[in-house]
Amino acid sequence: MQLSKNDQVILMSAQEDYDDQRFNQVMHKVEHLLAKYPKQIDVNFLRTKALFKLKRTAEAQSIINRYEDEFVRVAEWIPSLIEISLKNAHFMVAREIAAQSVADWRTQILAAEENYRQQHAELLDQQINQFAHIGGLNAYTR
Repeated sequence: MQLSKNDQVILMSAQEDYDDQRFNQVMHKVEHLLAKYPKQIDVNFLRTKALFKLKRTAEAQSIINRYEDEFVRVAEWIPSLIEISLKNAHFMVAREIAAQSVADWRTQILAAEENYRQQHAELLDQQINQFAHIGGLNAYTR
């Protein structure tokens, strides 16, 4: 669905607010636009970036997960998508996005994974043990 001229002005204003780091204003304008155009890709992408800057990374990641196929069609959005996914430790999503890009993101993704392994070694060990324990149970035991 195409944005009306008035809504295009609101979107441009929201982008200017983003550039000026007024992320709460971006969210207000974007929410207004999403009420009319819930599946508008550029509006959802701007919302994702603003959420990330507001440290609401889980919400930003959920939008990426929902619109990943549409987002990766715009090459200049890929670095932001990968950055958000890496910050959320969603390494597989980052790899999927990187696979659809012409640029080589492997080194950044591998570095982020290794950094995560080093910083969260105890948590990973706990999760591995829990996973192994769950795998040892029959399907009807919980």
